[in-house]
Amino acid sequence: MKEESSITSIARIIRSGQVLRIQGDALLLGDINPGGTVEATGNVFVMGTLKGTVRAGVDGNEDTVICASVMEPNQLSIGNTIYYAPDRYEDEKDNEYTNEEPVYAYIHRETKEVAFEKTRQLGQLYPHVANGTFEGL
Repeated sequence: MKEESSITSIARIIRSGQVLRIQGDALLLGDINPGGTVEATGNVFVMGTLKGTVRAGVDGNEDTVICASVMEPNQLSIGNTIYYAPDRYEDEKDNEYTNEEPVYAYIHRETKEVAFEKTRQLGQLYPHVANGTFEGL
């Protein structure tokens, strides 16, 4: 139970073909390259560029988030909901989040799809994450 409510911090780059599995929340100080994967039973925080795959709430918890300094994933999943990134050739003007600031992904309560918001708004939807109080998740 302690492992599930703790944050595991790792400073490294996740390269193509590598899979990092974490019990609880994961704080990665580095990048996730295309083809690299991070899986956690809790939230995933990437202090770097996310270009690979991240799976948060792998045990089915859809009340988790994925945060990244630069959000350019190939694939994200939160609980059992999967998000596939659009093809890179699409016009970047259509992307509301141009990586000018960190972004987080979450499950939208009404649409039940993966949605994105600027990380500075994280405390409004997920105060337990912003305050570091993860009890009850």
